[in-house]
Amino acid sequence: MTAPRPPTSVPPAQRVGTPGGGTPAEAPAPSGASFWRILTGWILVPLVVASAIFGTGVHCGATRPDGWYTQAALWAYAKIFD
Repeated sequence: MTAPRPPTSVPPAQRVGTPGGGTPAEAPAPSGASFWRILTGWILVPLVVASAIFGTGVHCGATRPDGWYTQAALWAYAKIFD
């Protein structure tokens, strides 16, 4: 006869943050990975995207001042700020 297997999941009474379970004070502290995810997802990625768009505009405006991109940017600037 084989020995009974232990349960693979945590019983509801021992789960943290659930009714009848542990208290929120027993919850594990957030790791440092959440800080890096926030920094990367909300600051670095938008900064890189905005910088790429701005840099492309500067490059296209400097090399082709009569191109469609430059004319579109000048038109948009005139509509917004004039």
